[in-house]
Amino acid sequence: MPDTPIPDEKIGNSGVQAVGAVVSDRNGGSTYENKSYSGVRGVMIERGQYSLGTEDINPVAQFTFVGPRVGDSKGGGTPGYEFEAFSINRDGHMIFAPDRGSERQRFNPTFNKATGTLNIKDARLKQINPDVSLICFPSRASTIFDTLDQRYFSVLKEMSVLDAKTDASPVEFSFLRPNAASGVAEIEPVAVVFAKENQRFKLIMAAGLLGKRLVLLRTQTPENPQKPINDEGGGFTTADGEEPNRITKIAYQTALDLWTLDQNRIRLLKSFGINNERVDGLHGDAGCPLDAERPSNADGTGNFDCPTESITAPTGGSLKLATDSLASKQYDIFYREARRAFGLESRAYPDVEATSQDVLKGIIFYLALLLPFSYFMERMLFGFSDVRKQIGGFTGVFLVVFGAIRYVHPAFELATAPFIILLAFVILALTIVVTAFLQSKFEAELKRMKQGVHYADMGRLSALGAALGLGIANMRRRPTRTALTCVTLILLTFTVLSFTSVTANIANFARPYGKHDSV
Repeated sequence: MPDTPIPDEKIGNSGVQAVGAVVSDRNGGSTYENKSYSGVRGVMIERGQYSLGTEDINPVAQFTFVGPRVGDSKGGGTPGYEFEAFSINRDGHMIFAPDRGSERQRFNPTFNKATGTLNIKDARLKQINPDVSLICFPSRASTIFDTLDQRYFSVLKEMSVLDAKTDASPVEFSFLRPNAASGVAEIEPVAVVFAKENQRFKLIMAAGLLGKRLVLLRTQTPENPQKPINDEGGGFTTADGEEPNRITKIAYQTALDLWTLDQNRIRLLKSFGINNERVDGLHGDAGCPLDAERPSNADGTGNFDCPTESITAPTGGSLKLATDSLASKQYDIFYREARRAFGLESRAYPDVEATSQDVLKGIIFYLALLLPFSYFMERMLFGFSDVRKQIGGFTGVFLVVFGAIRYVHPAFELATAPFIILLAFVILALTIVVTAFLQSKFEAELKRMKQGVHYADMGRLSALGAALGLGIANMRRRPTRTALTCVTLILLTFTVLSFTSVTANIANFARPYGKHDSV
């Protein structure tokens, strides 16, 4: 946009210093690569005007777009164009960006793929409304360089911006992720995050089904002497002026953040006797020194002496070597070790998360087994004939055993709100019971309506329940035989679980080659 006043007979003399608008395709395409009108590729902005406004009228920016492709005679359809607006000051710094926060839900500045238009003013009269409103907010830009997955060497394109205080999406934010036109192999691994002035944010980048690949938390917070290392991350702060912020050394920062985050989780799991050898090897190789007494195993894998503290800085491995190389300005070694640590810790992070999830899934499995156990114990110990007493005895046994598991199973220490597990399980169990009851009654009613009054049958579940009750009654009359049977089952189950273990491991394969003598 020009930096000189542009006369217009409708708006009058208006000047623009920093208003621009583009039509973009966030799905990977570019408007300049698509044919616009009659095979001619034209610029998408025909005219832009900016009214400075008065005391009674707000400033208004207007742009006219000519020829966006809204259809294809060969059946290509309408591209997913999206309108964006930015404001730039005289120095070229972006000071306003399109809001992708909560306000965006009320505005959808995209083409309708079905009709090839923005929106319809009156569907019956087929009146098209060609106007679109964009919500922008005063922002400061933070540029992130080298958004590359060091394991697969692919540029990460999926972004999630979080508020550092709430770990939720900010109220106002925006971003520009790495993008390339269709059919173009080259793509710049650079992203930009827009947030309010002096706002702290965190960034997560993913790669489709591969999950989270890049996490920027800024766990090292030297400005906070009370907590110089924060495993949850203090976040990156946007600039307080118009000069944009730059986040560099992404591989080193990501490896450091992931290592600090995993260190806290691994120590918490180890405090309950939960170990994962593969995680220990990857995590130790990234940031722990070798064990002086047992540096390696028979299979060539290393044994590492990781810190015993939950929140600490790396004491060895690739991260320690990268830190020392950066201090001595050996940048080749720094980038090599930083990227190696990134690859190692990004492989360990999903395993740490999966181990924690397995613990939570295990408690759900135990609670599911607790339901038939409670029914069995109520029939064995009490054997009430009244239904209300049966329900009370069943509930009492369930709560007593749950109280014992509460102080034994580590899932309740790993969860932020432990009793939510019980509440969620009770809701799930009641939902299944009510659904099964209604389904059985519905099927019985359909059979009755189909066959008339000449219908008599016993449900399979009813027969199973009657047989189970009869068997438990016989066991109650023979306490010695029942006790011996239960002890035998407990010993067999304990033996099978103790001597059965399935593990997976990752081995590095390298074939050394000598120096090449040819010229």
